Amino acid sequence: MVKSERAVAVGTAPGKVILFGEHAVVYGHPAIAVPVFEVQAKAKVRLAEPGRGVTLESRDLEMRFFLSDAGSDDALAAIVWKTLA
Repeated sequence: MVKSERAVAVGTAPGKVILFGEHAVVYGHPAIAVPVFEVQAKAKVRLAEPGRGVTLESRDLEMRFFLSDAGSDDALAAIVWKTLA
């Protein structure tokens, strides 16, 4: 197994369908939602060579880029930066 391909952490989350109250949760009110296990998001964190930085990859969206190259308007990069801070 190549070191840069070894998964350090893997996370998954099911999709969801919001049946009622989609915008209500913004104001602290409850909503009714159900998981959709046939659709899921999956994230892997892998070791990389030193000095390469963080690489974001989404196979479903056919995206792959270095976090340092992301634009200031990239929502995925913003989430990663806030998580790392």
